[in-house]
Amino acid sequence: MIQTKSNTSRAFTLIELLVVISIISLLIAILLPALGAARKSAQSVKCLANLKQVGFTLLAYAGDNQETLPVHYDGTDAANKKYWHTHAIAPYINFTYLNSTTEMPQLYHCPSDDGFEADNYLETSYGFNVRLGNGGTSNLKYTRLLEIFNQQRKILVADSGHLSEDNFGAYSITRTDSKQYMYPRHTDNANIAFVDGHASSTHNELDSYNVQKQYWDADK
Repeated sequence: MIQTKSNTSRAFTLIELLVVISIISLLIAILLPALGAARKSAQSVKCLANLKQVGFTLLAYAGDNQETLPVHYDGTDAANKKYWHTHAIAPYINFTYLNSTTEMPQLYHCPSDDGFEADNYLETSYGFNVRLGNGGTSNLKYTRLLEIFNQQRKILVADSGHLSEDNFGAYSITRTDSKQYMYPRHTDNANIAFVDGHASSTHNELDSYNVQKQYWDADK
């Protein structure tokens, strides 16, 4: 009698299946951190692009206003409070602020910022350096660009915290109040747009950036 070969395929044994699953799990464990790091890096790059554009609009505003930067907040008219991001630079980004629930533009949103509230004008991702334009309800202190020394290292606008993070509004930053320091949103770093127009990270020196006068004060 002639015997024929069987056409049936050998099924995976339980051990072989477990080995395959283990290999797949190992590959996932190896790849996930790399993918996460790549995602964070992409978010930081987008944030830097946002800040650079915001910085340019502040400089454009200064160019149209006798080389003078806006103040972070003008409350001289209680019925019509004006903030640097809702009024001063709004025309330069085709943004119209109507009231306190007006949705903020995505330009003000850092992709890494989970605390951003589009319908809250106080909770943007970026804060203006009040040492270069200190507002309030009276005695507003404006700064002309020509008065700012070492513009390449002077903070103009940067990552800022939120009420949920530092118990303070996000639209302003300063070195004199720890609640208004720049916020470490990018792996313990903050992104900054400087007065000379460039933007960069704090490069693991955030603590130094947050307190040294040379990065904040016009005359340093």
